[in-house]
Amino acid sequence: MKKFIEGTLEIKDDISNLDDFIELNRKETDYIVSYANENDIEFNFGTSINNEILCEYKIVRESLKECRQAISEFKKVLHTLFKRIDSLYEAHGNQLM
Repeated sequence: MKKFIEGTLEIKDDISNLDDFIELNRKETDYIVSYANENDIEFNFGTSINNEILCEYKIVRESLKECRQAISEFKKVLHTLFKRIDSLYEAHGNQLM
């Protein structure tokens, strides 16, 4: 049975407009997307009701240890674009389907 880890990260950088920021940093953005695709990491950027910038992620691997390694590496990749990242939520368990 495979394991999963999922969570939500808050981007604490001072960014007034996420769309403009992503467009101005296209090279780094493309790198993050490419890295996630190559490593089977599901993620999504968006804003909360309070205009906080969030990154939701989900990783499925053979073991929890592999999941933890993958999220650790993914956070390093996110730091190529964002300087301050806080974890808001994280959960793990068995992937049933």
